[in-house]
Amino acid sequence: MPRNVNIAALLIVAGWAGLCRASPLPPAAASATITSDELQLVDQGAESIFVGHVVIKQDYYTLWADRVRQVKDTGIANAFGHVKALWARPGEARILGTGLYAKYDPNTEEAQLWNRAEITRWETEADTSPVHIKADHFISREMEQKMWAKGNVYIRRPGNFWSKSEDGLYNQAEQVVSLWGPQQVEMQYMDDKGAAHFFSDRAMVFLSPKRVRLLDHVKGHIVPAP
Repeated sequence: MPRNVNIAALLIVAGWAGLCRASPLPPAAASATITSDELQLVDQGAESIFVGHVVIKQDYYTLWADRVRQVKDTGIANAFGHVKALWARPGEARILGTGLYAKYDPNTEEAQLWNRAEITRWETEADTSPVHIKADHFISREMEQKMWAKGNVYIRRPGNFWSKSEDGLYNQAEQVVSLWGPQQVEMQYMDDKGAAHFFSDRAMVFLSPKRVRLLDHVKGHIVPAP
């Protein structure tokens, strides 16, 4: 088993539009259980490569992938193919990240998820309206308490909210989600009073207290409920 396998950091956790915590990391000494169809040890363990139906469990984290490769000297871990990472602690939010590729660098505490990347957060186990976030590429830097979403950022909560932008940034310390890009940010919100559909050059979603601020060239309309 490779030294200091930290699969929790391969779990990309966002704070977008209701996702209110950053990527939680377990103690480095926490043990991991790894199963796979095959294990390759390269150059006397300088590299460890797990191949086929890889499942890694550590505390409240589980990672699935077709292949996981870790370099011993750097600790850098890469996961390839049908990557799925779940953070599920009893009594807390349930968060799932999926994509085709993931990478974690323990030296910088930077985690990345890309290619068909999506993050889903359920507020509770009984939550039937989770928040979904899609992007071409997610980058999380734990030391900075920030996460970037790059390319085709689409956030939705079924039934009442969605937004589209090219770029996004979640700042955990400030509890603010910023949205922008070369195309205007598009946002729609619906409730029992009606629907609001707006465009703006930039948007800011404040999580505590919750409010939305649209900035620069704002246009749109409000449709009252019948």
